[in-house]
Amino acid sequence: MIGVISSIIAGFMLKSYFMLSAPLVYLLSRKERDFGILAYLLYTLYIAKQIVSTSVYSYDGLINSLVFALSSILLLNDVLEREVHLKKLEILTGALMLIGILVPEAFLAGAIFYFFVKFRLDVSILSLLLSIMLLFALLKSQLDFLGGTSNQIIILVSFGLFAIVLTLFKRNLKRVDMFKEI
Repeated sequence: MIGVISSIIAGFMLKSYFMLSAPLVYLLSRKERDFGILAYLLYTLYIAKQIVSTSVYSYDGLINSLVFALSSILLLNDVLEREVHLKKLEILTGALMLIGILVPEAFLAGAIFYFFVKFRLDVSILSLLLSIMLLFALLKSQLDFLGGTSNQIIILVSFGLFAIVLTLFKRNLKRVDMFKEI
């Protein structure tokens, strides 16, 4: 449930009021998981197109990108989970994220805290995040130019896909029936 809450808060922070439709995506996933995943894909593509970031090298651009990315990942987690969670961790994280409307760094702190506690990030994921930061620091002169935002997005998506593949190979995931035949 924290993903829906974080998406709504992120919508107010980024002034992208289409993000307020996150509960609809979540409700579709409760009815049928496949519809929820499809709705999430369309939702994320539309929101990503709306949120214009100048560059991750500017402070505002970095904050906006992180708020969008973290809220999207949390919403995906809600779409994929079967149980509804609203425990102390979600309440504390939601309160911290709510402060993010006034202080954007509080939203990021709440999301990162939730990731550390809920997903128990290990050394491989942390090293991947550190390598992303190092790569962006080393390639600043090649990536920080007018129109370079698309290149930055490609690099971030590449690392995201690499992290997904790394996670899938590392963990023993149960097979889930998706797109079952009608």
